[in-house]
Amino acid sequence: MLLHLQDVLSAEELRSARAVLGAASWTDQLHAVPERADEYDGGELMVEDTFGAEAVKPPAGDMVIYPGTSVHRVEPVTRGARLASFFWVESMVRSDQQRRLLFDMDRHLMRLRETAGETDRSVIGLTGTYHNLLRLWADV
Repeated sequence: MLLHLQDVLSAEELRSARAVLGAASWTDQLHAVPERADEYDGGELMVEDTFGAEAVKPPAGDMVIYPGTSVHRVEPVTRGARLASFFWVESMVRSDQQRRLLFDMDRHLMRLRETAGETDRSVIGLTGTYHNLLRLWADV
């Protein structure tokens, strides 16, 4: 019999949690630009966070994910029109520090699985700890 742990959340909830935790560790604002970026001038999305300010002008259909707590703005469009769609995704784990710990732990677990394998007792134990922390901290 293969040693394993049951997921503490349903498969659907777990996929959502991993998507949110893996993609970004914050309550995120996703910003999509459906028009071709070369069909207008200006309109860069400016996002400021702890790493400084960054101007973003992605290709059509791309999505920018950044913390909803980041100061952000869109530069004026000087030629053409810029169309955008945006929405928010809320993490099941509200604390930035807790999300960071889960994200780091998940990354290290993925590396450990590559070297030690899925059946390694340390991998199984740490996976259990990850799921127990997620169970404790998830606001479901």
